[in-house]
Amino acid sequence: MQALPRWGSGLGGVNLHLRGITRGPSLDQISSNPTMRVRSPFALKIKFTAHNNTEVDPATMKASYLKLTPVDLTDRLHTYTSSDGINMPDAEVSPGTHLLRLELKDSLGRTSVSVIKFIVE
Repeated sequence: MQALPRWGSGLGGVNLHLRGITRGPSLDQISSNPTMRVRSPFALKIKFTAHNNTEVDPATMKASYLKLTPVDLTDRLHTYTSSDGINMPDAEVSPGTHLLRLELKDSLGRTSVSVIKFIVE
């Protein structure tokens, strides 16, 4: 492991260790809008964005429908998943408010988790 750069050695013996940003990939809900109602079927689009010269690893995507006992939807969504995101043109969902937990890693193993909300009439 590489030593962290030191800064401030002339400040009364105080040494600060600085690190680079180490955030995982972003998961952004493109459609449907989480504040608007939609009718089923609807287009479900989630955009993945890698940071810090890494790549998104779509094989690490995990999806769970959040309810009292979470339901694993990973296998159902992998067909629609690429390194760019999830693009499901005709998502058929029963009426109600739904929460979907998504987990994703980048090529350095950094994990991000996001909760996607959609309201179906």
